[in-house]
Amino acid sequence: MILLTLATACSSPQFTQQWLIDRTRVLAVRAEPPEPAPGAVVTLSALVVDPDGDPEVAWVACSLPVDCPDYAAVQELAAADTGAMTSDELAAWQADATAAGFLGFGVGLSPTLLVLGAGPPDGGPDTGLPDTGFPDTGSAPRSSELTVVLDAIPAGKGLADVTLGDAEATEIGTKSISVADSETPNQNPTVTSLSIDGESEATVSRGEAVSLEATLADGSAESYADADGETQTEEPTVSYYVSGGTLVQSIVAADDAEVSWTAPESSGTVRLWAIVRDGRGGTDWLVETVTVE
Repeated sequence: MILLTLATACSSPQFTQQWLIDRTRVLAVRAEPPEPAPGAVVTLSALVVDPDGDPEVAWVACSLPVDCPDYAAVQELAAADTGAMTSDELAAWQADATAAGFLGFGVGLSPTLLVLGAGPPDGGPDTGLPDTGFPDTGSAPRSSELTVVLDAIPAGKGLADVTLGDAEATEIGTKSISVADSETPNQNPTVTSLSIDGESEATVSRGEAVSLEATLADGSAESYADADGETQTEEPTVSYYVSGGTLVQSIVAADDAEVSWTAPESSGTVRLWAIVRDGRGGTDWLVETVTVE
């Protein structure tokens, strides 16, 4: 079973509604596959939002000691101009990046990493692990569980303006993934639509109350064996976020996912997010835009 945690920290006002996107937020992190076996290559993606633009994000994969990650090393790696390096300098930088678990820095990245799990660290014919040959792919620590840490810089600021790891200046999110060689590994659920009063795109009046509803693909709620060998069925939940207006309820069961949203009293464009989680580490999301007149 995958253990999923998504923790965030920032300098937001104490009483800000969690569903209101009024600052930089790491809302969700997705791993594909969500329950990797040792030797698997995992593709990561994140839903990182900011009302003022697209934040830059530093990605790190590591185990869970107290000093995970080494932010000083990550900041130096992220700031390096790899395009101006010689081949020897680039090789040294890549070695340092691998040692630090640094997966990349920028906007909208979907880094990949080789999950070492509890097996041998190097791929090849004598180990049974794949030799990916991906020079830009990081390698997760050798462990039955790994942690991916994201550090997002608010839109309008750059790496030189902040210190990575400073929860007062950046938004930090973490995702824990268990590595398991399961016969029926968990799969991510799929959100097929996010409707506004039954429509995929909508124009609403100022102050108008409408319904939001996320729909999941068939099979998104999987059956699985729990720790006692008993068959269980996932009970996915949907979390809604908005950039304006008011939500009456923001987290609901996916099998009855309709909520009420009241548009703001001012005209403009509002973004809506629906994030589904299956409770075992699988996640998916959709984003829609509404025009308020």
